[in-house]
Amino acid sequence: DALKSFNLSTPWDITTASSQQYNFDLQTQDNVMTGHNWKADGLTFWAVGSQNNSVYEYTLTTAWDLSTASYSGNSFSVGTQDATPNGIQVKPDGTSFFIMGDGSNSAWQYNMSTPYDITTAVVDGSVSVAAQDLSAYGILIADDGLSFTMSGNAQDKLFSYNLTTAWDISTATYSGKEFDL
Repeated sequence: DALKSFNLSTPWDITTASSQQYNFDLQTQDNVMTGHNWKADGLTFWAVGSQNNSVYEYTLTTAWDLSTASYSGNSFSVGTQDATPNGIQVKPDGTSFFIMGDGSNSAWQYNMSTPYDITTAVVDGSVSVAAQDLSAYGILIADDGLSFTMSGNAQDKLFSYNLTTAWDISTATYSGKEFDL
Protein backbone atom coordinates (compact mmCIF):
# COMPACT_ATOMS: atom_id res chain seq x y z
CA ASP A 1 0.00 0.00 0.00
CA ALA A 2 1.85 2.96 -1.37
CA LEU A 3 1.18 6.03 -3.45
CA LYS A 4 3.45 6.16 -6.49
CA SER A 5 4.27 9.12 -8.72
CA PHE A 6 5.20 9.10 -12.39
CA ASN A 7 6.18 11.91 -14.74
CA LEU A 8 4.34 12.31 -18.05
CA SER A 9 6.27 13.71 -21.00
CA THR A 10 2.93 14.79 -22.53
CA PRO A 11 0.51 16.34 -20.01
CA TRP A 12 -2.52 14.13 -19.20
CA ASP A 13 -1.29 11.32 -21.50
CA ILE A 14 -0.59 8.26 -19.33
CA THR A 15 0.99 6.43 -22.26
CA THR A 16 3.94 8.85 -21.91
CA ALA A 17 4.62 7.94 -18.27
CA SER A 18 8.24 7.48 -17.32
CA SER A 19 9.52 5.08 -14.74
CA GLN A 20 8.29 5.49 -11.20
CA GLN A 21 9.61 8.67 -9.64
CA TYR A 22 8.72 8.07 -5.98
CA ASN A 23 6.98 5.52 -3.78
CA PHE A 24 5.32 6.87 -0.61
CA ASP A 25 4.53 4.11 1.90
CA LEU A 26 1.07 4.31 3.53
CA GLN A 27 1.25 1.03 5.46
CA THR A 28 2.20 2.64 8.74
CA GLN A 29 -1.37 3.93 8.99
CA ASP A 30 -3.28 1.15 7.22
CA ASN A 31 -2.29 -1.98 5.27
CA VAL A 32 -5.34 -1.77 2.97
CA MET A 33 -5.57 1.73 1.52
CA THR A 34 -8.50 1.81 -0.88
CA GLY A 35 -8.74 5.38 -2.11
CA HIS A 36 -7.23 8.84 -1.97
CA ASN A 37 -8.06 12.42 -2.94
CA TRP A 38 -5.87 15.51 -3.37
CA LYS A 39 -6.43 19.11 -2.37
CA ALA A 40 -6.21 21.35 -5.46
CA ASP A 41 -2.99 23.04 -4.28
CA GLY A 42 -1.11 19.71 -4.17
CA LEU A 43 -0.02 20.25 -0.56
CA THR A 44 -2.46 17.83 1.10
CA PHE A 45 -4.01 14.49 0.30
CA TRP A 46 -6.28 12.15 2.19
CA ALA A 47 -6.32 8.35 2.01
CA VAL A 48 -8.98 5.98 3.26
CA GLY A 49 -8.07 2.57 4.64
CA SER A 50 -10.36 -0.40 5.05
CA GLN A 51 -8.24 -2.27 7.59
CA ASN A 52 -8.68 0.41 10.28
CA ASN A 53 -11.76 2.05 8.67
CA SER A 54 -10.29 5.53 8.82
CA VAL A 55 -9.38 8.57 6.75
CA TYR A 56 -5.76 9.78 7.07
CA GLU A 57 -4.30 13.17 6.19
CA TYR A 58 -0.89 13.68 4.57
CA THR A 59 0.91 16.96 3.89
CA LEU A 60 3.65 17.88 1.43
CA THR A 61 6.19 20.68 1.80
CA THR A 62 6.50 20.94 -2.01
CA ALA A 63 3.28 20.73 -4.01
CA TRP A 64 2.74 17.40 -5.81
CA ASP A 65 6.19 16.10 -4.77
CA LEU A 66 5.63 12.81 -2.91
CA SER A 67 9.22 12.79 -1.70
CA THR A 68 8.20 15.68 0.61
CA ALA A 69 5.06 13.96 1.95
CA SER A 70 4.49 12.96 5.55
CA TYR A 71 1.61 11.79 7.70
CA SER A 72 0.13 14.78 9.54
CA GLY A 73 -1.05 12.70 12.48
CA ASN A 74 -4.70 13.55 11.74
CA SER A 75 -7.20 10.78 11.16
CA PHE A 76 -10.93 10.20 11.39
CA SER A 77 -12.69 6.87 11.92
CA VAL A 78 -15.63 6.06 9.63
CA GLY A 79 -16.00 2.54 11.05
CA THR A 80 -19.29 3.28 12.79
CA GLN A 81 -20.83 3.97 9.38
CA ASP A 82 -18.94 1.45 7.26
CA ALA A 83 -16.52 -1.39 8.03
CA THR A 84 -15.06 -1.39 4.50
CA PRO A 85 -14.66 2.18 3.19
CA ASN A 86 -13.31 2.20 -0.35
CA GLY A 87 -13.41 5.62 -1.97
CA ILE A 88 -13.05 9.21 -0.80
CA GLN A 89 -13.65 12.66 -2.23
CA VAL A 90 -13.17 15.97 -0.47
CA LYS A 91 -15.42 18.88 -1.48
CA PRO A 92 -13.29 21.57 -3.17
CA ASP A 93 -14.02 24.14 -0.43
CA GLY A 94 -13.00 21.65 2.27
CA THR A 95 -16.30 21.73 4.16
CA SER A 96 -17.24 18.08 3.48
CA PHE A 97 -15.82 14.75 2.49
CA PHE A 98 -17.55 11.70 1.08
CA ILE A 99 -16.85 7.99 1.54
CA MET A 100 -18.12 5.10 -0.58
CA GLY A 101 -18.66 2.15 1.71
CA ASP A 102 -18.53 -1.45 0.55
CA GLY A 103 -19.74 -2.78 3.90
CA SER A 104 -22.92 -0.69 3.97
CA ASN A 105 -23.14 -0.22 0.17
CA SER A 106 -23.78 3.44 0.81
CA ALA A 107 -22.22 6.80 0.08
CA TRP A 108 -21.60 8.75 3.30
CA GLN A 109 -21.20 12.49 3.81
CA TYR A 110 -19.16 14.07 6.61
CA ASN A 111 -19.16 17.83 7.24
CA MET A 112 -16.09 19.56 8.67
CA SER A 113 -16.64 22.59 10.91
CA THR A 114 -13.09 23.72 10.07
CA PRO A 115 -12.46 23.40 6.32
CA TYR A 116 -10.05 20.60 5.37
CA ASP A 117 -9.68 19.51 9.02
CA ILE A 118 -10.90 15.90 9.16
CA THR A 119 -10.66 15.90 12.96
CA THR A 120 -13.70 18.26 13.00
CA ALA A 121 -15.87 15.96 10.86
CA VAL A 122 -19.35 14.72 11.77
CA VAL A 123 -21.54 12.38 9.74
CA ASP A 124 -24.27 14.24 7.85
CA GLY A 125 -26.22 11.75 5.77
CA SER A 126 -25.95 8.89 3.35
CA VAL A 127 -27.57 7.25 0.37
CA SER A 128 -27.78 3.53 -0.35
CA VAL A 129 -26.35 2.26 -3.65
CA ALA A 130 -27.20 -1.41 -2.89
CA ALA A 131 -29.96 -1.57 -5.51
CA GLN A 132 -27.30 -1.03 -8.18
CA ASP A 133 -24.32 -2.96 -6.77
CA LEU A 134 -23.54 -4.92 -3.60
CA SER A 135 -19.82 -4.14 -3.78
CA ALA A 136 -19.55 -0.34 -3.87
CA TYR A 137 -16.11 1.09 -4.50
CA GLY A 138 -15.08 4.50 -5.78
CA ILE A 139 -16.96 7.79 -5.76
CA LEU A 140 -16.49 10.77 -8.05
CA ILE A 141 -18.65 13.85 -7.52
CA ALA A 142 -19.10 16.35 -10.34
CA ASP A 143 -17.58 19.82 -9.97
CA ASP A 144 -21.04 21.37 -9.48
CA GLY A 145 -21.96 18.79 -6.80
CA LEU A 146 -25.17 17.81 -8.60
CA SER A 147 -24.20 14.27 -9.57
CA PHE A 148 -21.83 11.49 -8.65
CA THR A 149 -20.56 8.29 -10.21
CA MET A 150 -20.04 5.09 -8.24
CA SER A 151 -18.01 2.12 -9.39
CA GLY A 152 -19.54 -1.23 -8.58
CA ASN A 153 -17.24 -4.21 -8.28
CA ALA A 154 -19.94 -6.92 -8.30
CA GLN A 155 -21.53 -5.71 -11.55
CA ASP A 156 -18.32 -4.26 -13.07
CA LYS A 157 -20.21 -1.09 -13.94
CA LEU A 158 -20.23 2.64 -13.29
CA PHE A 159 -23.51 4.00 -11.97
CA SER A 160 -24.64 7.64 -12.06
CA TYR A 161 -26.68 9.45 -9.41
CA ASN A 162 -28.29 12.91 -9.38
CA LEU A 163 -28.44 15.20 -6.36
CA THR A 164 -31.32 17.69 -6.07
CA THR A 165 -29.25 19.81 -3.67
CA ALA A 166 -25.60 20.32 -4.62
CA TRP A 167 -23.15 18.46 -2.38
CA ASP A 168 -25.95 16.99 -0.21
CA ILE A 169 -25.57 13.22 -0.56
CA SER A 170 -28.89 12.54 1.16
CA THR A 171 -30.68 14.09 -1.86
CA ALA A 172 -29.12 11.62 -4.32
CA THR A 173 -31.16 9.26 -6.49
CA TYR A 174 -30.11 6.78 -9.13
CA SER A 175 -30.26 8.35 -12.59
CA GLY A 176 -30.82 5.10 -14.46
CA LYS A 177 -27.52 5.61 -16.30
CA GLU A 178 -24.76 3.01 -16.13
CA PHE A 179 -21.69 1.96 -18.06
CA ASP A 180 -20.22 -1.54 -18.41
CA LEU A 181 -16.53 -1.76 -17.56
